[in-house]
Amino acid sequence: MQRATRPSDPLPDDLPAIVDDPAPVEALADCLPLALASLSADDRDAIKQCELGGLSQVEYAELRGLKLPTAKSRIQRARTRLRAALVAHCGVRFDAQTGAVCCHVPRDCSVKPQD
Repeated sequence: MQRATRPSDPLPDDLPAIVDDPAPVEALADCLPLALASLSADDRDAIKQCELGGLSQVEYAELRGLKLPTAKSRIQRARTRLRAALVAHCGVRFDAQTGAVCCHVPRDCSVKPQD
């Protein structure tokens, strides 16, 4: 038994193309430098080394001459401050249930790095 083919009309030429919006996290690529710039030098270092550079907390502690609990605290505080900076400077909102980035509204603001 064969299926009957249904007639179809061609799509109009003026039909707008479907644009795939980037995932909310991917859309933050332009805002991350702004948020990082608002952090202190120590916080920026911890984020860049561990989160962006792939250094483990143990390696970070050894690199900076810190005890592991001290390094872990420093990294956790830096993450908390980065999250606050993303909210303040990038309009990031987090999903209440998962904690994942759900959306953001880029803001036009200039931030001077703290040192």
